[in-house]
Order: sequence, then C-alpha cells, then structure tokens
Amino acid sequence: MGTNYNPVERVWSGPIEATTHHPYTSVGKFFETTAKKNYCNVAQIFEPTGQELSYKKIHKMSMKMANFFHKMGLTQNDVVGICASNTPNLASIVFGAFLAAIPISTLDPSFDKDGIKHVFGITQPKVMFCDEFVVAILKEAISELNLDCLIYSVEGSGECSVEGILAKSTEDYFE
Repeated sequence: MGTNYNPVERVWSGPIEATTHHPYTSVGKFFETTAKKNYCNVAQIFEPTGQELSYKKIHKMSMKMANFFHKMGLTQNDVVGICASNTPNLASIVFGAFLAAIPISTLDPSFDKDGIKHVFGITQPKVMFCDEFVVAILKEAISELNLDCLIYSVEGSGECSVEGILAKSTEDYFE
C-alpha cells in the first residue's frame, strides 16, 4: 500500500491508517494520554542547557498549571497569552492551558509595542506569560489597551513566575 497520485486533483495520498484517538479528542486529552503512555521517556531536551524533562515531569507541571488556570476562574472563553522564547517551562504553560481547554495566543518576544498591542488587543488575554526582558513593554501595551491582565515571567523563581506558580499549585483538580 504505497502512495497514490491523483492527477486531476493534483494530490498525493498515502494509505489510510486507523486513528488512535477519537476524532473529537481535545489537544489536552491527547497530550495527557500520550504523556501517560510514555511517562519514563524523555519528552523535551532544552538545547541550550541540555536539561531533559520526562513526559511524567511535563505532565505533572502541566496539571499544576491547569489547576492554576482553573483557580483563577479561567474558562474556554478566556485566553492565555504567551510572549516568550523557548524555555523548559513553556511546555507546561501550553499543555496546562490545553488541559484546561483554554485557548492560547502566542507572540514572539521580539515584537515591538505596536505589534504586541495589535495581537493582544484582538485576543484579550486574562493572564500573560513572558520573558523578563519583555515585562516593561508588555505592561505598557496592556495599560494602553486597558486590559485586566496578570503578568508572569517564564524565567526566575519569584512569586510572579512559572516556578512560583508550580511551587504553590497542586495537580489534584485534574486527576
């Protein structure tokens, strides 16, 4: 069963394979199922430092983030904003939002204030995660947009950081 080419539609296709998940499975549920099947395996290697995170670790961190979002009162009608470079904690924010069925709005941290205002003026995030070097410009943009939005750093270990959230939060809500 190789590939086929339809010259009329100009489409290549391969063999049809059985799906492993229901077609309406959420991204959060798909992540959770995959993570639990691969708990002992390495899920992420942060290249700059070589730090490895297992599926188990990312799953537990993501569950804590999902619980944090729930305790904030966020729902599927809210948005989690991300304006950050890749860090070891980024996956837990993204998958935590997906587990809680909350959409995310991502933006590269190199955007200027006008770019930030444009994107987040449309998506209206209730909580924002960003690199520390973006905090000042993000605060300006949020203020000018009159957004009621909390800002957390993806770096560091203070109360207003992902590490601070993970230290306080539990994963019990979603288990």
